[in-house]
Amino acid sequence: MTLGTRNLVEVVIEAVKTSISPAEAYNVSIVLPWFSEFLARTNKDFLTADLLDLTAFCQERAKTRSERSMNRLIWSLRTAIQMLVNAGLRTDNPALLLPFFANTTIPPNYSIKRAEVDALISWQRCRLQLTQGSRYPFELRALVLVCLLAAGVTVAELVGLDVADSSTNGVTAGRNSSRERLVRLDKLASAATLEWLEYRASIPATDESLFPALLPPWTRLGVKAISHVVARIIEAAGPRYSHLTAGTIYRSMYAAIVEDGHGWNLAIGAGGRKTVPAVARPAPSIEKLALMVERFHPFGSSALTISHARDDD
Repeated sequence: MTLGTRNLVEVVIEAVKTSISPAEAYNVSIVLPWFSEFLARTNKDFLTADLLDLTAFCQERAKTRSERSMNRLIWSLRTAIQMLVNAGLRTDNPALLLPFFANTTIPPNYSIKRAEVDALISWQRCRLQLTQGSRYPFELRALVLVCLLAAGVTVAELVGLDVADSSTNGVTAGRNSSRERLVRLDKLASAATLEWLEYRASIPATDESLFPALLPPWTRLGVKAISHVVARIIEAAGPRYSHLTAGTIYRSMYAAIVEDGHGWNLAIGAGGRKTVPAVARPAPSIEKLALMVERFHPFGSSALTISHARDDD
């Protein structure tokens, strides 16, 4: 990326941040460098890219991305090029002609067994105890990340955590957002987090991020970096954990609360959500349906017993 292109990217990101939102600016900041590298192969730039260039770029990215991710990418391209149009640097926005992808992704899995996640955490804890030397901070950070995910902190919230967000009561996730909440930790997670905080004090990071890189330039870990750390743990743990991801580890918190019989209202409150996630629940068995009819149908034995009792009164 040339200096002129880099400056233009920064201008577009700042314009999106000012006129739309920091979240959308973050998405644009990820997509534009990819698009810039793609255009560099054909000696083009943002100001001369046409619909054919955009289509070829999307086709290339679609080979390794889901439909939902591609739709977010297309939206970011539309937003970025529109900023150039608004600034008078372009006369058209060909990204508006890009079709969105049909969403055929599998619904989120909220039925993950909590015991599998607990076993993965225990495995990483044992691995940490056997680790010595320069690898210890990496394994400790990995353990804390998995523990916080399992406690109900999303990957995006892990990125934004600062040292001040950790306390003796737990971790404050989603600070300054509608999902701000205190996430309480169990003994293992609390001990690992406290140990990490002690090591974090020795990292010469310029900001107060809870999870900076362990090597220069000590920048805050991003979404991809955290996901890669978790993926490496799962891969090292063996094939029995291969179906787990950072997302399923996070969603295991919901599954555990519902499995314990507390219901989705408590689960979504613990996760700072506004609505119950769309989950495909299995149909009740014939035996369970029979018990429901027996209990609630007007001619069921339980209903008749209650009716007779009222008549006697």
